[in-house]
Amino acid sequence: MENPNTQILRKKTNFNYGLRGWLLCLYCMLGFMIIGGAFWMGAAQNTMVAVKAEQIGVDSARILAANSTSGFIALIALLGIGVLYGKYKTRIMHTVVMILCGITLIFYGSVSNIVGYIIIFVMLDAFSNGASTVGLPQIAAAYFPTKKGSFLGWATIGSNLAALVSFGILNMLIAAQGVQFATTCFGIFTIAMGLINWFLIPSNPESVGFLPDNGDFTKEELTAHRDMMAGKPVWTIKEAIKNKNFWLLPIGYGLLFMCSNGFLSQMVPYQIEQIRGPIVQDLMATGNFENMGAAISAAMSDGSIAAKASGYMQILPVFAIPGSIFSGWLDQKFGTRHTGMAMAVFYVIAGFAGGLMPFNTVTNWIFMASFFFWTGANANLVMSHAASTFGPRDYPRLWGRMAPIYTLMRIFSPMVLSIFLTYSASSLIGYRNSYTFFGCAAILALILIFFTDQNVFKKSGEAPTGATKV
Repeated sequence: MENPNTQILRKKTNFNYGLRGWLLCLYCMLGFMIIGGAFWMGAAQNTMVAVKAEQIGVDSARILAANSTSGFIALIALLGIGVLYGKYKTRIMHTVVMILCGITLIFYGSVSNIVGYIIIFVMLDAFSNGASTVGLPQIAAAYFPTKKGSFLGWATIGSNLAALVSFGILNMLIAAQGVQFATTCFGIFTIAMGLINWFLIPSNPESVGFLPDNGDFTKEELTAHRDMMAGKPVWTIKEAIKNKNFWLLPIGYGLLFMCSNGFLSQMVPYQIEQIRGPIVQDLMATGNFENMGAAISAAMSDGSIAAKASGYMQILPVFAIPGSIFSGWLDQKFGTRHTGMAMAVFYVIAGFAGGLMPFNTVTNWIFMASFFFWTGANANLVMSHAASTFGPRDYPRLWGRMAPIYTLMRIFSPMVLSIFLTYSASSLIGYRNSYTFFGCAAILALILIFFTDQNVFKKSGEAPTGATKV
C-alpha cells in the first residue's frame, strides 16, 4: 500500500490553480520579470554594460570582467541567503531579500567608479538571484508541491517577458531621464513587491485556507501532509550531498544557465556585429573610406542597424512564452529529466548555429528559435527537479545549498565573453567563438542531466538508502 505521505504528492489537477493560485502565479511572474537574476545578469546587460562603461570611463570588456568577478564574490552571499531561506520562514526571508534588492537597484544606477560598481554588482547579483532562484521557487513548492513544474512553467513566463517588457522599459527610462532614474524606478517597484509578499503571501498556504495544489484531499491525506511538513527532515545534509542529484542538477542545469545568460546578455551587440559586417565590407569596396572605423561609423550613422538588432529582443516572447508553458507541460507529462535533456539539445543547436554556421537569415532564425523557445524553461526545470528529488519538506533547506553551485555556472558566461572578445581578432569573431563554446557546454550539460535520477523523494520513516519513485 502506498504511503499516505506520498499520496498527496500524486494529486494532479492540471492548471486548476484556483483564483488565489493564479494571483500567486502573477506575483511570481512579475518577480521573475522585474527582479530576476536572469534579467539583471542577462538581458539588461545588453544596455547596462555599455551605459556603465561610459559612465565609469572603461571599455565594455572591463565591465564584463567586473561582472564575472562580482559573481564569484556574490556566491558566498548567495550561499548564506540560501541557508537563511531554509532556516527561517519564506515570508520573512523573501520580504527582506526583496527590499534589499530594491535598495541595491537604486544605488546601481549612480555608482561611477569600478570598485563601487563591483561592490554594488555583488549585492545585486546575490539579492536578485536569491529572490528569483531560491525565494520564488520555494513559494511555488510550498503552494504547489506536485504541480510546481507546470506552475513554474507559467510563472517563468516573466523571465521571457523581461527581455521585451522590462528591457524596453529600462531603455525607455534611461533615454528619458538617465540610468539612475531608471534603476530607481525598478528599485521602488521591487521594494513594493517585498511588502506585498509580507502582507499577502504567508509561508503556510493552509493558514489562509489554501490546500496544497489547490486539490481536493481527504482529512487523512491532509493530516499526513501536515505531519510530514512539521516533522523531522527526511534528508540530512550528509545524506543529501551523497546523492548524485545534489551535484548533477545544479552543475548540469547551471551550464545551461551559463549558455542562456551568454546568449542573451550580449544578443544586441552580437546581432549588430553580424548585420553590419557585410555592409561595412560593401562600403570599403567603394574606396570612399580611408579605414574600417570610418566605414563602420557610416554604416551605423542612421541607427537602422542598432534598431534591427534591438528588434530581435522583441521577438523573444513570441517563442519563449509558449516554450515556457510547453516545458512546464512536458515536465508534468514526461518528467523533468527528459525535458531538461530536450532543452540541452536545442541549446547545442543554438550555440553551433550562432557560432559555426555562416550568418544568414536561415541560420540566424535557427539560432534564435532554438534558444528563445527554451529560455523560459531554464528558470523552471532545475528547481522542479530538485523539489522532486528531495520533496517539499526538505527542498527549501537543501536547494539553498545547491543554488550557489547553479549560480556559479552562470558566472562563467561574462568571463567567457570577456576572454573571447579580448583575445579574438575582432568583436564578431569573439562573439562567434563564445557561442561555439556555449554549444559545447550544452553537450556537457546534456550528459550530466542524462545521468540524473528523475524523482527520488524518500518515504517518511525509510532508511536513507531507501528511495522511491514518485
